[in-house]
Amino acid sequence: MISAKKYARILELLCMYVALPIAIFLMLYRWLLSEIPIVRDISDMTHRAILHASFGCFYRTEPWSKSFQWVARLLGIGIDFISISLLVIGALYFIRILRLFQHNKIFSPDSLRYFMMMSRIALIWAIFSPIKFTLLSFVTTMFDQFGCHLIAFGITSNDIINIIVAGLFVILTSLMHEATELKHEHDLTI
Repeated sequence: MISAKKYARILELLCMYVALPIAIFLMLYRWLLSEIPIVRDISDMTHRAILHASFGCFYRTEPWSKSFQWVARLLGIGIDFISISLLVIGALYFIRILRLFQHNKIFSPDSLRYFMMMSRIALIWAIFSPIKFTLLSFVTTMFDQFGCHLIAFGITSNDIINIIVAGLFVILTSLMHEATELKHEHDLTI
């Protein structure tokens, strides 16, 4: 059990001091310091890359006026903030679970509750990913000339797999919760 405690501590430190700061920094860098990501049209998407759930790969080629540029950047930050917030909240629950593991409370009610919350947040994040793509496609083209606005709905096989895995994770944690409740009732009847 000592090795599991070490692994839990290493994962906790990596999550707190590497993964979360990098995710937050990349989101802020993308919207504040780099070119604004943009989805032009479907053929452009196939020629360049896929716009993933957290990082965009398309960039505006023609200049915007300064006021419109900052409004779009702020709206983009707001949309990305939802995704990053879900990531941070899920990571905080994961860190709490790891701390419980370090104190040998692997099957405690708190551990189960944190697993349930983390699985629900993962499902919300997986469902929000295609919605985020749609919102970002509109935000990045909302100040274009009339007729050039774009609202694109994109769902990739990664999004579908994420939704399925997160859904299975929710079902699994719900089954664990039911098993714990049944065990508790069984302990009271004996």
